[in-house]
Amino acid sequence: MRDERLARALTALLPRRVVADAFEPAWEDLRVAYLIRRQPTKSSLGRAAQRAGYLGLTVLLFLDCWRLAIVDWTSSDLRSAVAT
Repeated sequence: MRDERLARALTALLPRRVVADAFEPAWEDLRVAYLIRRQPTKSSLGRAAQRAGYLGLTVLLFLDCWRLAIVDWTSSDLRSAVAT
């Protein structure tokens, strides 16, 4: 599936800890919700809209994971500065 390739590409751009702790679990939940919601949709326009929404949410999840990574880095820098 294309979405798995997208997820693999995005995880390559994230720190490993953030991928394991935040991105992968949240992305799997997002994927399951998308697959369940896709079932009753009959029109191609409805499926395209759902797919666009799913891809948009995947990108937002990626950006949110970067926010978590940045907060983690800055807080660890502050802790090391206070400790010295």
